[in-house]
Amino acid sequence: RYDDGAGAGPNSNDYGAVYLLSFTDSNFGGAALQGTIGYGYTGGKNVDLSSMLSAGDSIGRSVALNADGTLLASGAHMAQGGKGDVYLFKFTDTSFSGGTVTGRIGNGYLGANDYNFSTLGAGDNFGWSVGLDARGDRLAVGATGTNGGTGSVYLFKFTDTSFSSPSLAGAIDGSVTGQSAVNFGSGVAFNALGDRIAVGARNDGGSGATANHYGAVYLF
Repeated sequence: RYDDGAGAGPNSNDYGAVYLLSFTDSNFGGAALQGTIGYGYTGGKNVDLSSMLSAGDSIGRSVALNADGTLLASGAHMAQGGKGDVYLFKFTDTSFSGGTVTGRIGNGYLGANDYNFSTLGAGDNFGWSVGLDARGDRLAVGATGTNGGTGSVYLFKFTDTSFSSPSLAGAIDGSVTGQSAVNFGSGVAFNALGDRIAVGARNDGGSGATANHYGAVYLF
């Protein structure tokens, strides 16, 4: 998330980036960098976001692929003053070829496959975590800063497996923990079908709501 863009020397632009790697077997052999998504990365399988990113957005804070690797969601939790954005990418094959931005979820986005999340506030940190189901038509997004840091998870669905027509299907509020400032949504993961979700709350105080920040995982 602190990547400063293609060719950057020491600076603090913090655009963020996503690095795309492949392996030749299921034991992580033959690792190869296929491409990079971020500010100013061009050529090959790179995806240049220089027309979309601003300094400090920190895309790559979270990433999630669908089962075959043709769909990718990535959070930029510091975008728009910490309101946060999620970027949706599609590839033409399972080797990260032809990567394009198909849509964005965040405040003020009005494209055909965008979702205008107009109620996000500064410091909500929407996009701190993201999770996709196997098909890629269900998306969970953690926003750890909502409600004074209690946090929330937002649940989106799409009309197909190309991230078309996103809609907000529901939300899980961090108040379910019975605590405050737990950073609910600090991690999210779906099962393959998208009918089970695990949600991290990294500042959870444990049974009895102590101030020790043990952390916890909630299962839905």
